[in-house]
Amino acid sequence: MKIRFNICNGGKSFIRKFKCRVVACLTDSDLACEFGLKDCDRWLELLRQTHWIQASAGDGVLQDEVIVRPANSTCLDQVCGDNWLAVGDAASAYDPLSSQGITKALRLGIFAGYAIGERLNKEETAGLSKYASLVRREFEYYRQIHRQYSAEEQRWKQSQFWHRRHKFKNAV
Repeated sequence: MKIRFNICNGGKSFIRKFKCRVVACLTDSDLACEFGLKDCDRWLELLRQTHWIQASAGDGVLQDEVIVRPANSTCLDQVCGDNWLAVGDAASAYDPLSSQGITKALRLGIFAGYAIGERLNKEETAGLSKYASLVRREFEYYRQIHRQYSAEEQRWKQSQFWHRRHKFKNAV
């Protein structure tokens, strides 16, 4: 679950142009509910308990409501069919903590273009099958690496969020 929190504070360079800063909290949906992260006052209270994030946010004020959106890893069982093809996050989405989403979307977008070109120009579907197989293989590889890195993270051992991910240690 991804929570976006806009704080206006007139920061530097790029941030000064838009006069706001976005603060995000990535957690599991049940933990977000438990912490009351949809409530603006509760969000501000939790933000004040942080050190580095609070220092970065400064004395900003809440610009809008807290926005909660799912940001879990997922992959379609079927990424193409008759006259359609899923590309980018529509085909597969990676956990934002992995920092792979944009690169993955661009890379698979190129291969989707080849598959579409082959289908339109040669009326062949082999490219679509190859594309679907590539999406699935890359997602499975991502999941394996994601589990491994999550299991190795030890900075927040007391965190329920990370404790859940450490369960994967033996599954890797």
